[in-house]
Amino acid sequence: MCLGICLPAEVSAQTGNLRLGSSKIDSLKTLLSNTKEDTSKIKLLREIGIALHNSKESLPYYQQALKLSQKIKHPKLETECNIDIGIVQYNLSNYPQALDNYLKSLRIYESLGMEKSKEYAIILNNIGIVYELISEYDRALEFYQRSLRIKESLGMGNSKDYAMSLGNIGIVYMNQGAYDRALEFYQRGLRIFESLGMKNSKEYAASLNNIGIVYYNQNKKDSVLYYFIRSMKIEEKICDKAGVATSMNNIGGLFSELGKYDNALDYLLKGLDVSKEIDDKYGVMLTTENLAKTYAKLDNHKAAYQYHQKFSTYKDSIFNEEKSKEIGALETRYELDKQKEISEREAKQARVLAEEEEFRSRMITFSWSFLGIIAFIFIVIFLVRKKFPVLWAARLLFFAFMMLLELTLLILEPQILKLAQEKILALFALNCVVAGVFFPAHKWLEKRVSRYLAKFGGSGSSSGSRQSPTSNEQSATSNSEHPTSNIQHQTSNNLGIFIIYFLLSCTALPFLSAFVSVTQTNTDTPQDSSNNVTIQQFKNSKIDSLKSLLSNTKDDSIKIELLRTIGHILNQSKESLPYFQQALELSQKIKHSKSEANCYNDIGYVQQNLSNYPKALDNFLKSLRIRDSLGMENTKGYAINLNNIGVVYQYLSEYDRALEFYQRSLSIYYFLGMENSKVYANSLNNIGNVYGEKGEYDLALEFYQRGLRILESLGMKNSKDYASSLSNIGAVHYYQNNKDSALYYGIRSLKIKEVMGDKAGVASSMFNIGELFSVLGNYDKALEYLLKGLVVSKESGFKHMVMLTSENLAKTYAQLDNHKAAYQYHQEFSTYKDSIFNEEKSKEIGGLEEKYEWEKQERQRKYQEEDLAKIAIEEKQRNDMLTVSGAFIVLVILIVGLLLYAVKLPLSIHFIEGLVFVVFMMFFELTLVFLNPYIDMLADGNAIINLLANSAIAACLAPLHEILEGRMKRKILRDKRRRGMGRG
Repeated sequence: MCLGICLPAEVSAQTGNLRLGSSKIDSLKTLLSNTKEDTSKIKLLREIGIALHNSKESLPYYQQALKLSQKIKHPKLETECNIDIGIVQYNLSNYPQALDNYLKSLRIYESLGMEKSKEYAIILNNIGIVYELISEYDRALEFYQRSLRIKESLGMGNSKDYAMSLGNIGIVYMNQGAYDRALEFYQRGLRIFESLGMKNSKEYAASLNNIGIVYYNQNKKDSVLYYFIRSMKIEEKICDKAGVATSMNNIGGLFSELGKYDNALDYLLKGLDVSKEIDDKYGVMLTTENLAKTYAKLDNHKAAYQYHQKFSTYKDSIFNEEKSKEIGALETRYELDKQKEISEREAKQARVLAEEEEFRSRMITFSWSFLGIIAFIFIVIFLVRKKFPVLWAARLLFFAFMMLLELTLLILEPQILKLAQEKILALFALNCVVAGVFFPAHKWLEKRVSRYLAKFGGSGSSSGSRQSPTSNEQSATSNSEHPTSNIQHQTSNNLGIFIIYFLLSCTALPFLSAFVSVTQTNTDTPQDSSNNVTIQQFKNSKIDSLKSLLSNTKDDSIKIELLRTIGHILNQSKESLPYFQQALELSQKIKHSKSEANCYNDIGYVQQNLSNYPKALDNFLKSLRIRDSLGMENTKGYAINLNNIGVVYQYLSEYDRALEFYQRSLSIYYFLGMENSKVYANSLNNIGNVYGEKGEYDLALEFYQRGLRILESLGMKNSKDYASSLSNIGAVHYYQNNKDSALYYGIRSLKIKEVMGDKAGVASSMFNIGELFSVLGNYDKALEYLLKGLVVSKESGFKHMVMLTSENLAKTYAQLDNHKAAYQYHQEFSTYKDSIFNEEKSKEIGGLEEKYEWEKQERQRKYQEEDLAKIAIEEKQRNDMLTVSGAFIVLVILIVGLLLYAVKLPLSIHFIEGLVFVVFMMFFELTLVFLNPYIDMLADGNAIINLLANSAIAACLAPLHEILEGRMKRKILRDKRRRGMGRG
């Protein structure tokens, strides 16, 4: 028995001054025509919709209210209108549209920060109801419980809304078979309604009805009838037509089960009239099925068959009619959200760039300010003319130049990066040039400051070069006179050389590792050997021979080919599936992407033959994504994938979508110069199928004949593909009323398929020939072919053909007035149709939503990986910079050491000063590059802290510069004196 569960959707509470729910509709319309304020119009339109009991007639008023809400940009009213429209669509059994409107409302409330409001809880409840009706019970329970928690947090534990949520949770438990748990929730809700004085309400009646259903499932028939009748009386009293229709269906179904068929028919026929009156498709569907069962019990199989046909039609109008639309809608939503995410990401990147530019601007501003302060200090020194240590003046000046270099590099960064073209050595060389340009200015200014301070009595030395020459000479003499000292000096030099070579080796390691990584071979593609020829030799061997080869083969790539070959020999039937799956697992194990794509395509083809279209589409799309990632968009394999996806869409009656994929496939074959190939002929044949389905028979025939000519030119007259083309040409002749030609082509096709052992093809041809004989009035021949075809279809697991053949058998038996057989085959047709479409309906929606969420998460993961990769690249660039800088400094130290200690060449003091200046400037930049991540962490975007940290580093390096420069200059002076004394 098909019982109707009452699932009343919640309506948002109306607010405002106009509370005219009890007024007549004419009065409301009069008020509406005299009202100018848009918010008042919206509320009146909604009042009219509610007065019309949220029926089909309510829809124009709610839609008008929605447009006004959008016009005046009132999000809260817009949300309430979307809820109203969702409730109407729910009442009309248009569940995808209802869900769409509820989700729109949910998003608006979330944007308004109303996640803890009563209105938000109502939408969650209504979304749960939609999932309930498409048998997504766990998903429904999740939304109901979220709604209930919000209501509890708002102190609504004794409210009508809370009681309704309890009732809805009870329905989920009942559908899951937890009847005691369901009864507990129903009774809790019923007690709340009673405490609120709602014994004559729609909600109270719904609770009574649902309690009756629980008792029915617990086999307490007397209690069932009591609750159903109580519910119906309340519904009649309050004029709730939808509730009355449901109760009549339930009472009629119960009487039918109790053997009281006259009473059953009385209630069911009255209930059917009410359901049709209010356009309640779901109610009509349930009642027509109960009527079919009741008439079958009365042996009135003609009426049973007729009502079962109506039941099937209404079921299609609720589910199957929306099948392709729902898939298309979710795909569209997926693409829109994808575009939205891309836009948001681009906007985010633009914001990041803007923030970086702003940070750079702040740094430049603060740097100028800082340099201004240093300049101010010098001005004060010059103006006051008091004693100031020359040494500290030199250090302060060098510090100022380090900060000026950092400022200059910061300003010139975009131009330098552009000139360097991301080449680290070029970048470093340009930085050295900038530092070299600063040296003359530094030297000139240093001399001027030193002279100025000396003139006014400044103390100290700027570089340490004013120490006693005598002491330097004595020191040098002392070293030359003591062998031990020479040995120590030599040891020191050797140690220095060892350290230099060690540093150079460390510097070379990153370049060596980079070279090794480049020269490594790619292990993604397994090495194919001449063994592939062996596989080719055994392509046409028996399966036993292939299995024997398989057991003796150790190479995984060969195993994959053998497994796929076995699957193809088995005509890609149900028996092929384990072989293709095993091949897929091996492909994934050895990370052979191309083989993995081929295996997914094979599995998809088997699922398509088994009429598991969602699974077929899923596998074909996986194959397509892999080929996309491999850059195989213009290959034969990619074209085959597109063709197979088109076939799935054709089965789902998505003809335009199918044609799109077929034409894309055909264009690739044309691009590859395959106009005279089997696959090209198959694509032409498939395009012909689409035009045939669309009723464009001449165009269809043109494509079929083009394909047929190609197959004939290839000598394929006894092939499966040739037989399919003949069958399709026969179908066109049938629709063009050329019955004799249709029969001729159908029988030719059947004979070829029987020779080939193509069971699915044989079943299809027998169906076509049987249907043709039925139309010609030769019912005995029709039954002969249809019954044989049905057996073959069931043997091969070809559900789609079982469904079509059962329907034709029902029609043929009905023509012979054998309505009992007609009814039985129509039931079988309906069952198989459910197994292909309706059984998968809720799973398909859930599966596509899951895929939608998964793809969304994958995109986010991909973006995160891209961000991490970007960070890794930046880190690598920093490391490369450190490596090159370190190598450069080590090289400079090595050159200076060799020049000063190994080769006694006269060096200019200015050369030494310039060299030390550039080296220290680069060392300063190197230090900043190394410490930048830590400084950024400390500064947290604060430019002042960043600048202070840079200043502290510069302040630490300034004295080191002075010390090194002084020592090197003293060494030069000593050498000059020695050479002078030697000549003397």
